[in-house]
Amino acid sequence: MERSQLHVHCQETKEYAFRDDGEYHLSAHKVVGYTKSDAGDRYVYLVPEAKEIIKRIQNANEINGESQQEFLFVKNGERIKARAVVYQLDRCLSAVSIKHKSIHKARKTYVSALIDGGVNINEIRKQVGHADVRTTYACYCYNRFGEEATNRQIESALDFNTKKTNEKSVQDQCYKKVTTSDHKIIPFQDNRNREILSK
Repeated sequence: MERSQLHVHCQETKEYAFRDDGEYHLSAHKVVGYTKSDAGDRYVYLVPEAKEIIKRIQNANEINGESQQEFLFVKNGERIKARAVVYQLDRCLSAVSIKHKSIHKARKTYVSALIDGGVNINEIRKQVGHADVRTTYACYCYNRFGEEATNRQIESALDFNTKKTNEKSVQDQCYKKVTTSDHKIIPFQDNRNREILSK
């Protein structure tokens, strides 16, 4: 919390076993001290809002006598399973009329928001525990904006000169930035030479 980071280093797994009738079935949910891959062991940055939510949960745990527990989500001294946490999240979303979104879709939104925000793709890869940026781009990145907003973004990206300068052309901009010493080396005053160099 002091470093504004959450260390992800374990995971909940499902254990299966054979019943007396020979059928294979889910027998238990268990927390193991490793992640799905080496890249999964990671430090995730906590925004101030996330830190505040964690503090509120810790305070609630303390009020309910659960403050000494190893896990954040606990009840009666027992860890609340991931499935139960998702169920409670769905109840909260319904209570405030927010459309249901799975944890996996929320993860995709997280990645897409970071990409839209210009965060370095390798840093995003590390934040979500991917071994390869191709996974991050191919499976977790999608357009969060509608057609109209997307069109405006494309226009803005391709409109190189809008509101940047009052100069007549890119050639004029380049010419204006040339230093006095550059003039001694290359005759930029000659329009013909400027046209050749700008191609």
